[in-house]
Amino acid sequence: GTVAKLSREFGHNVHYNQYNSREVGTALGESVASSFKGMQTPQKPAELGRGPARVVGCQVPRGLTFMYSGTAQAMAKPGLTPPASGGQVLHTTSSRGSMYLILDHQQCVHAVAYLGIVPLQVHKMSSLVGLHVNYLQGLLEKYETGAVPCLITFLTNPAWAELLQHEHFSTFRQQLLVQSMDGVTEGQPPDAVLSAAQEAALEWVRSRLSELPGFVLPVH
Repeated sequence: GTVAKLSREFGHNVHYNQYNSREVGTALGESVASSFKGMQTPQKPAELGRGPARVVGCQVPRGLTFMYSGTAQAMAKPGLTPPASGGQVLHTTSSRGSMYLILDHQQCVHAVAYLGIVPLQVHKMSSLVGLHVNYLQGLLEKYETGAVPCLITFLTNPAWAELLQHEHFSTFRQQLLVQSMDGVTEGQPPDAVLSAAQEAALEWVRSRLSELPGFVLPVH
């Protein structure tokens, strides 16, 4: 509530829900802490991030909310079509609203757009950007067979999506990719690289089960 009031008074039309509450708290804590270290003026905190990708939005007529998130290339030239290098667009319209998922030629999420009555949580949109479609629970196959009547429900509600939306998952995914590439470069067998990646992923989830209430680990 305090952050919302601050945003309305000083934000100049900046939607407070575009910011992660933990990032706001961290930046505020750093600013306050610095004032107790003998500094006459607190250091300016680092610019607040907005998750893996930036999200922009606005209110449109008929009480609807428009939200858009994408890669740096997509944000530089927003649109509902794939980049020039090619890609694919997935689109559904339901009682919850309309959503576009734009994939690039490598089948990674280039951008996502939403139009509906209820604003989506920002991290649920930004966490999708950059992911390969293979992370999305067989989305392409299900979409092509008509088994996904609502992209909004499919991508934001299920328990499996909690993992992708975790604030630290993007960083972990990048670290795991680098480690796996290093393993391949060093000549490790593909099976060993895959096994190490799977074990690292399971261990990462195990250490955060309390933060993923809907996530269930497979039983071996």
